[in-house]
Amino acid sequence: MPKFHQMAILRTDIERALNELSSQEEGMRFQGLAVVLGKKRWPELIARQRKKDFGLDAYAPASLTPEKIGKGLAASITPTLKKISDDTETAKAHFPDLGALIFVTSAKIGNADRKRWEEAIYNDYGVELHVIEREEIITLMMMPENASLRASFLRLDLDVEPQIADLIDRIRRAVQVVARTWAGKTKGHPLIELTANRLAPDGAESADVLSLEQIDQALSQSGRIVLEGPAGRGKTTTLIQLAQRTRAAGIPFIVELPAWTSSQRGILEYITGMPAFQAERVTPADLARVQQAEPFLFLLNGWNEIPDAKSEQANNALREIERDFPSAGIIVATRTHHLTPPLPGALRLRLLRLRREQRAAYLAARLGAKGADLCTHIDTDPSLDELTRTPFILSEVASLFEAEATIPSTKIGVLSQVLRLQEQRDEHKNALQTGPIFGRQTDYLKALATQMTRSGAVTSSEAEARAVSALVARELLSRGQIEPVGPPAVLATLTAHHVLERVDYPQTAFLFEHQQLQEYYAALDVRAQLLDLQDDDHEATTRFTADYVNDPAWAEPLRMIAETFAEQTGDGETDRRNTSAGGKLVAMALPVDLVFAGELARLCGTEVWSAVRTTVGERIRAVYAIRDGSFRQYAVAAMLATGAADFGDILVPLLSGQDRQTRLSTYRLWPDIQVSSLGPNWREQVHGWSEEARADFVAELLHHRADGEVAAFAAEDDSTEVKNAAVSGLMWTRSDNALVPILDSMDAQAFEEVARRNADQFPAVLRPKTLATIRHFIEISSNHPARLQAALKLIEIGETGLDEVIKDAMAALSGDDVRNQGSHHIEPALEYLRRVDPAWVSEWVANRVAEGNLYEHEYWLSFATAIPDGLVEKCLRRIETEDLKNEHFGGIVSIIATRADANLAARVFATLRELRGAESAEPNVRHELEWQKMRQLEAVFRALPDDVAVAGILSSITSGDPLDIKVSTGLLSRVARPDVEPLRIADEGLKADIRAYLKSSVDIVLAQDDFGGQEKANLASSIAQVGTSEDMTDLVKLTRSDVERMRRGRAARAAGDRGPLGNGGTMSYASWHIAAVMYLDLPEHNRHLLSQVMARLGTPEAFALNLNLIDDAKPSPVPQGVWVQLEAAFVERRPEGQSPNVFTQHARTSNELRVLLFKMALGDERRQQSAFMLLGQLEEWRLEYGRPMGEPRHPDLASGQPWPPEVS
Repeated sequence: MPKFHQMAILRTDIERALNELSSQEEGMRFQGLAVVLGKKRWPELIARQRKKDFGLDAYAPASLTPEKIGKGLAASITPTLKKISDDTETAKAHFPDLGALIFVTSAKIGNADRKRWEEAIYNDYGVELHVIEREEIITLMMMPENASLRASFLRLDLDVEPQIADLIDRIRRAVQVVARTWAGKTKGHPLIELTANRLAPDGAESADVLSLEQIDQALSQSGRIVLEGPAGRGKTTTLIQLAQRTRAAGIPFIVELPAWTSSQRGILEYITGMPAFQAERVTPADLARVQQAEPFLFLLNGWNEIPDAKSEQANNALREIERDFPSAGIIVATRTHHLTPPLPGALRLRLLRLRREQRAAYLAARLGAKGADLCTHIDTDPSLDELTRTPFILSEVASLFEAEATIPSTKIGVLSQVLRLQEQRDEHKNALQTGPIFGRQTDYLKALATQMTRSGAVTSSEAEARAVSALVARELLSRGQIEPVGPPAVLATLTAHHVLERVDYPQTAFLFEHQQLQEYYAALDVRAQLLDLQDDDHEATTRFTADYVNDPAWAEPLRMIAETFAEQTGDGETDRRNTSAGGKLVAMALPVDLVFAGELARLCGTEVWSAVRTTVGERIRAVYAIRDGSFRQYAVAAMLATGAADFGDILVPLLSGQDRQTRLSTYRLWPDIQVSSLGPNWREQVHGWSEEARADFVAELLHHRADGEVAAFAAEDDSTEVKNAAVSGLMWTRSDNALVPILDSMDAQAFEEVARRNADQFPAVLRPKTLATIRHFIEISSNHPARLQAALKLIEIGETGLDEVIKDAMAALSGDDVRNQGSHHIEPALEYLRRVDPAWVSEWVANRVAEGNLYEHEYWLSFATAIPDGLVEKCLRRIETEDLKNEHFGGIVSIIATRADANLAARVFATLRELRGAESAEPNVRHELEWQKMRQLEAVFRALPDDVAVAGILSSITSGDPLDIKVSTGLLSRVARPDVEPLRIADEGLKADIRAYLKSSVDIVLAQDDFGGQEKANLASSIAQVGTSEDMTDLVKLTRSDVERMRRGRAARAAGDRGPLGNGGTMSYASWHIAAVMYLDLPEHNRHLLSQVMARLGTPEAFALNLNLIDDAKPSPVPQGVWVQLEAAFVERRPEGQSPNVFTQHARTSNELRVLLFKMALGDERRQQSAFMLLGQLEEWRLEYGRPMGEPRHPDLASGQPWPPEVS
């Protein structure tokens, strides 16, 4: 718990904290603070992912802003006009509507710079720039209402009043009580720290894997996170772990999302209504007061459990919390769902399946030494190995093991055994066998689960639960199974002695301990109905199809049911009934969803597949053959879902062909591809494929699960590429047992190459071999970049004594090597070495910067503690004598600047004066070498501290000398030069002296010919930077003289003069003079950006009308507008760069559009072909993003036509 201090927050505290943020490691934390500050000014801003942000850290499209212009935010701890310009250029390329930009920096920015930057960005890009710099940040951070930001981002102790401190203590106590209540759901078992894969905005997986600590860090920095995962993956336990973590700042509130959104209360009112907060007498007003001092973290569970009918209400509630608490962290846990939580710019994560070592660690923590026995049992049972990659199932399997019960190999079998054990425990057995339950608990639980699933919910209100219980009780009573009982007593007993839970807030309701338990009980009743279906009862079959098979809400129970039909009981009659029921289930799915039918066919097992293979195979092949291939991908997904070898004639060419894109797109149609799809001799068949095709085969199959057969195949394959692909996939799933044989099968060179890249991910059993291999490589190799990388890999896994190895490798690196290695390897090597030999690091960095090998030299020079005098002199001599136009000489300039003094500045000035004099003496000669030397010297001069530079000029000039004036003003002129920073002179004496010199030079410059106008412009610019408003007369005088120069030059040119006077008339420095005047006067300007953005909002009515524009006879049959609206209506995700709030709020509306297309495909000759194509596209999107819960699989089941439609 943080300590609360009574002292006021000091400005120096905030300045010190900002200085810490300026380190390289803290750039991301500053970016988070910048986004929060930006959202306080423009609430519509949406934070962007921190990788591939396209120049903006936050963005709001024009459709979301009051001014109807796109707005952006960029942040940097190292501000320059070039940085802002580059970000703006990148952003405009990706966000064309960008019209206003906030730039946030922890550095100081003067008014003159701010004004110059604003003008440059507006003139170059038409973007209105707003700067939030160090002074404004400090002011904002000192405000009381931003105390929570100080804690979250600056890590400053909270400054709170004693009564607020007491209130925080009471809130924390209540939070702990709530967290303990949630943790009770885990029954005291150990919790696994899961990891999550970062997803791209389109749902694609990235290579980034975040730990629980990293998730917590993002949340603590006001992050928005959507945490996805399938049933039982550990979403709720992850939220519990986040709620229980020890943290320096932040109060975590864990909230049941469906209960809160249905309560129609504000989030603070809802939280304070919880019993734990009532007990501490905490009010919504109390929370509002504390929120200004302590960061809030909202942990919201169960987005997918919100019924579609209440989705709009939930959307609004979540948008309000996102808008009203910009500095709070928000995480929403959900199954992958067709409605995305409206958290714009959220970090989207998907929980990864358990790795084997995580599973083993959990079992060891829970079972002790006996955990190894269960591990062995799981590892040798492929089905159980797959099932226990889910934390919930693993926990239940451990419970069975503890009870020494048989462990089934199906999900429904595991759940059944666990429930049977619970019912037989002494504390529950008698209560369930006597009144009011009388041993009929399953009847009640089945009915409650069915009612919840049918309504698409995971809770049942008290009134609904009583009604369902009363109905069951009456039925049991009529059959003489029980005595008269009341529903309240039934529900009370089920909650006390079974898996039903009662919640009393915000209203009394009932739910199952886990959603999988609800689905299990729902499956029992549906299974019974399925078994009772008669072959000739077509009406009942149609009703079953409509009620269950065509409704995605029943998908998981139907999968559980299908698994039961795969088990052979040994009873011939029972097995025949199961096979018959499985065949009916597949037959019912076949006309409504081909892919689901294929999946059910595989789950039902070999007996059912034998019965349905002909029908299913013919149907899939018919769809595959539909003209133009509109449904070809859909049909291939169905083939893969069956896991059957019947489609090898189609699948094998796709997976073994030369086109890699075809191969990869086929694999990704179905995430759970079975090798059985290739037939029993798949090994021999795949051995005949090309090396690249075999590598793709093992990579794709092992990426999703550790298939022992595929791993063994890779180990036997002679190809190094195949083995590497297998290693990559198995390291991803952390399947060490399968990984070791493949690594052992590699030859020495292949093992060495993999070890050098991935030693940190190798199994512990191979550590001695890995270390020996890498050290041997370092000893014998002459590839110095590879030696450096290998040594760093050893350091990464905890090896020591590598100082000399790294020094030797770095000393031997060529210039190209250094440039190519960059921050990836050079930086960690320097960080490591400067702890043991900072002098060596300093010398190495200084020399490499001077040689131009290290770009971003300002950063690298932070490693150099001392620059040798000899190196400075060597660099200066090169600048003075060599032509470096083909080299990067910025590093040389930086080295010289580190030892700058007035004498060096005077030397540079003198050399420049000499070169400029030689040029002036021969005006008709091209002085290429002299010009390049002057450019180099000017770069050195502008890198010097301004006071040093001015002192050097003042010590060198002769008053009234035209050449001295020309050289000095050329060096000092910066107002209209966007590539250099303006002059800042701290010493007032120097400033007064240089101002006097410049003012005394006005008449001399006016007396020069200066046909091109540059000398007058440079002098005006120089005076503007050191002058006062009294110098306006001089600027006006210079401006008028330049206007007269232009008039004379243009007149002479019109008369045919092509000499200095006529050519000079084409040179305009008007912008320089205007900039100088504005710089001097510092006027305030209100800029207005005019833009017109057309925002088309696609309504269902507009879409229906738009469909009439489709015409198969046209060159482009489907207008672009239809595609845009089609994607907006059917793909529930935010397209890149567009509004984040494009959601299909009502799934029925989407299906109405499917019905229109379906009817077109059947009977509209003019649009039939395009309708087919669009329907096929919809099914591809459904394969990729999932089917909405409210959308039936068949768009128009009542039509009696099959799906996909058949056309003569």
